[in-house]
Amino acid sequence: MKSERLLNDVHKFSSPYGEYYAIIPQVPDHFIFDSFFVEACKGNGIKVSMYDHTLLFESAHPQIPWDAFQAKWKMLIIKNILETLF
Repeated sequence: MKSERLLNDVHKFSSPYGEYYAIIPQVPDHFIFDSFFVEACKGNGIKVSMYDHTLLFESAHPQIPWDAFQAKWKMLIIKNILETLF
């Protein structure tokens, strides 16, 4: 599945603003980054943004760190969202 390929390239990185999981490869041009996608993520506790065809995911609750356990289930949620969209 396309989302499997994308998830293989998910990396964690830190910035002064927090920890993120970025899908590094460019998302397809037909992908629509809109309020529906943002709200779907937000409903699952994930804040999402897009910059130059790279999707950035972070916890919608900054006080809850993305430790290794949380990362696993957050990625499952993200995977389900991506499979729906791709």
